[in-house]
Amino acid sequence: GNFVLQSLFRFISGVGGAWALIIVTSWTQLTLATHQAPRLSAAVFTGPGIGITLTGLLAWGIAACGLHASQAWFVYGLTAAAAALLIFSRLPRSLPASVRPTKAEPFSRNLKYLLAAYSLAGFGYILPATFLSQMAHSFFTSGNQAALFWPLFGLAAVAGVLLVIAFASRLNTQHALAASMIVQAMGVASVVIFHDVKGLLIATLLTGLGFLSIMQLTMRLARDISQGAIARTVAVLTSGYATGQLVGPLVSSASVTLFHSLHPALLLAAAGLAFGGLMVAVAIKR
Repeated sequence: GNFVLQSLFRFISGVGGAWALIIVTSWTQLTLATHQAPRLSAAVFTGPGIGITLTGLLAWGIAACGLHASQAWFVYGLTAAAAALLIFSRLPRSLPASVRPTKAEPFSRNLKYLLAAYSLAGFGYILPATFLSQMAHSFFTSGNQAALFWPLFGLAAVAGVLLVIAFASRLNTQHALAASMIVQAMGVASVVIFHDVKGLLIATLLTGLGFLSIMQLTMRLARDISQGAIARTVAVLTSGYATGQLVGPLVSSASVTLFHSLHPALLLAAAGLAFGGLMVAVAIKR
């Protein structure tokens, strides 16, 4: 119940999550690139969506069993530890050798624009991802229906990646990334436009569809336009995304304080996503 300890543990889990994302992305992209397996490279990004779905279903089961918050965290901790032990022996000790130069290359103009757009994606994503479940609870005050919106978000995220895989041969990565950001912007704005369950459902589906698709397409586009080491590029892009996620809650807090509503913050998030999509489409020169 100590706020300082909660903040510390959340910070540590955030660092662990960022490390996992950077290392797994770098490892899988380098390994699968040598095997010329772009579809498998894309399929890696379904992992977080499946995890979100399973986590949401676990939350629904925890709620159905009537467990309180500390018991729920204990269940999640055991689940995470079991998953880590299960895969630990299969992880590589080092990243595979890259055919790219290992020396640090200056960030190009294109990568700077991509970093700015990806940071806006982090900012635009975090608000609905944080508050969708709270909005669901406000509509469904009884029963466990509200708990199903998080698994639905995860399934939508997996569907977005599978759509990219299905149409990979026909997609222009740059245009697909721009479109994904604009679709996610529409999802965020729908909560403000429709003040009912319909808006919540549209937001859940469209925000989920764009979530991992944006991540996957950003990493693919970064690989196309970067000449430096992929691990460094992934790390810098992830730090930008995390910075956007950090700014999001501060903006939501200011929105509630000044306007007594999340709507201004959500509209700003939608505008940020749309602007990021336009930046990708127009500013990045191949």
